[in-house]
Amino acid sequence: KRTVLTLLLALLSLPALAQDRNPAAPGFNVEASDAQAIEIADRVMEALGGREAWDATRYLTWTFFGDDQVWDKFTGDFRYQKEELVVLMNVNTREGRAWKGGDEITDAAPLKENLDAAYRAWVNSGYWLLMPFKLKDSGVTLKYVEEGETAEGNPAHVLQLTFENVGLTPQNRYLVYVDTNSHLVTQWAFYPTVDAE
Repeated sequence: KRTVLTLLLALLSLPALAQDRNPAAPGFNVEASDAQAIEIADRVMEALGGREAWDATRYLTWTFFGDDQVWDKFTGDFRYQKEELVVLMNVNTREGRAWKGGDEITDAAPLKENLDAAYRAWVNSGYWLLMPFKLKDSGVTLKYVEEGETAEGNPAHVLQLTFENVGLTPQNRYLVYVDTNSHLVTQWAFYPTVDAE
């Protein structure tokens, strides 16, 4: 009886252990999110290498429609290049410098305009790149929609992400398709508003 009780207690604690390995960011809407969706989000993080590996990742670089971006996740330092424009800034403070064709932009208004553009690029393209790591991010409500399939016909758990008071476009909605075997995000759909179809 003691062995059965110990095993039962261990099994009951597995979801809590999984969430301890992938804690939600402050401001994640746990109360309005579905337990099944949260469990799948934790599986996604494990399939991506685990929360510990994600937290230890410092430098990320990507190109989005020809714009080159480099981000230091630890400090917030960010380098953005679009053709002849180069911006060096910190995404946490939104302060930085910018150059066009090798000449530094020092006038306040055009400098701010270019810093704001680089920040928007970081927010938008960075989110699209890193969204599988951010399923339990601040301001997110996560719902389980259904077990469906991707455009290629592969079975997938469909999760819905909505947002509150975060990002540049909190009215957006995403449907995220998580492969039922690999637990990786293999497809997603973007909607400009929560009620858009």
